[in-house]
Amino acid sequence: MEQKNKYRAIKAALLISCVGFAPMALAGASAEMLANNCVGCHGPDGSSLGPASPSIAGDVKSNFIDIMKSYKSEGGRFSTIMGRIAKGFDDKEIELLADYFAAKKEAPSNQKVDKKLAAKGAKIHKKTCKKCHADPTEDDIMLNNQMKEYLLYAMHDFSSLDAGKIASKDVKKMVKKLKKLSAEDRKALANYYASQK
Repeated sequence: MEQKNKYRAIKAALLISCVGFAPMALAGASAEMLANNCVGCHGPDGSSLGPASPSIAGDVKSNFIDIMKSYKSEGGRFSTIMGRIAKGFDDKEIELLADYFAAKKEAPSNQKVDKKLAAKGAKIHKKTCKKCHADPTEDDIMLNNQMKEYLLYAMHDFSSLDAGKIASKDVKKMVKKLKKLSAEDRKALANYYASQK
């Protein structure tokens, strides 16, 4: 009899704990909970601490949503792993993440910038990139204040793509322009964007 009462007490405790958590489970994940999935690569509050991933803190909400949806779509935005990760979020969760990161202020990267290279990069930007990357607050990906190494890796990755197999006209245009830039020109661009706050 005593054994039976123990089992009843355990069942009751489990039932009460499940009922207590049910409203939270039904409400879905909070923006902060969802964002915790991103900090491993994109840094605390979306401010990247390393060269592998861009900072996403302070990103424009509509741009964040467009990028995530593009990652999810077949033949969408080029990525190494974000295409797989983005598929794990539904539209409502993407909107929550967009609001969350748009409200965050990007931490300064405090990276050393070569002023001569940055000045050269400013000229290259004006001649080659400004038409599409004119306003850093409206760009579909923020270039300003990103880590130089990340920018160099991204330029290398894009320039390695086959322009003939790219669906997006904008990306195709960017790939062709990047292929024409020397390694020194790309380094200058990376220093220029890294110097912009």
